[in-house]
Amino acid sequence: MIEEIAAETELDPEKVQQIVDLALAHLHRGFHERHGQNGDYVGGALALDLGMRAYLHFIGIVLCLMKDYLLEEPGEFAEYGNRIVPRNIHDEVIAEMEAWRKREPR
Repeated sequence: MIEEIAAETELDPEKVQQIVDLALAHLHRGFHERHGQNGDYVGGALALDLGMRAYLHFIGIVLCLMKDYLLEEPGEFAEYGNRIVPRNIHDEVIAEMEAWRKREPR
């Protein structure tokens, strides 16, 4: 996917990877902080944060995840990250999340 986006945008694959990593980290943080109307990030601020086209793609992804992984417990789904992602990257993401907890809410 990174190579395909790089080709379509004429950006270096490393730059595309950096943008994707950063965008998903911000999305994750938005959910973590639960900002938006009445704490409903998906029904509130997310569409504005992502833009309307990206928001619709996000909703489509969620629907696919719900359909394909409906019966899985959160721990089972999280196991994908434990199996696939190297430990050092796992630790970096956990450190990012801990920093979010220490920040003032947006």
